[in-house]
Amino acid sequence: MMKKIICASLLCALMSSPTAFAENPITANEPVAVPYGQIQWLSRPHLNFSNDDLGHQNRKAVYRLYVSEAGEIKQVDLVESSGSNTFDEKVKSSILRSKFKPYLENGVAQPFVVLQPFEFITQPETKEKPLWKKLLLIP
Repeated sequence: MMKKIICASLLCALMSSPTAFAENPITANEPVAVPYGQIQWLSRPHLNFSNDDLGHQNRKAVYRLYVSEAGEIKQVDLVESSGSNTFDEKVKSSILRSKFKPYLENGVAQPFVVLQPFEFITQPETKEKPLWKKLLLIP
C-alpha cells in the first residue's frame, strides 16, 4: 500500500513540475497573422494557366498559408474557391512549391499565417488563322 502512495505522489510531483516536460513545439512558436503587404516571396508560385484551364472564365481564389520561420510553406488551406476543384488543387500544388522570405519581428524570424488572394484573368483569344491556312489561301 505504501509503495502505491509513493508512486502516486511521485507521479503527481513530476506532472506539476515545470521542467518535467518540454514545451509543446506547436504552441512554442504560434504563427503570427501577417497582412499580405508585409511579406515577400522568395520564389513565387508558377501559375501559368490557359483559358481552357480557367474554363474560359475569370477566376478568383483565396488561400490561407502557414509558413515556417524559414519561409517554407507548410500548409495551404482553401478559404474561397475559384469554383473549380481541379483548378483549386493545381493552384495549391503550385503554392506548396514556393517559398517566402523569413518574416522578422525584432530581428527574429517568426512563423506566420497569411491570406493570399489570387485572380486569374482569361486572355483574349486571337482570330489569327494558322500559317498553313494562310499559305494555302484558305479563308
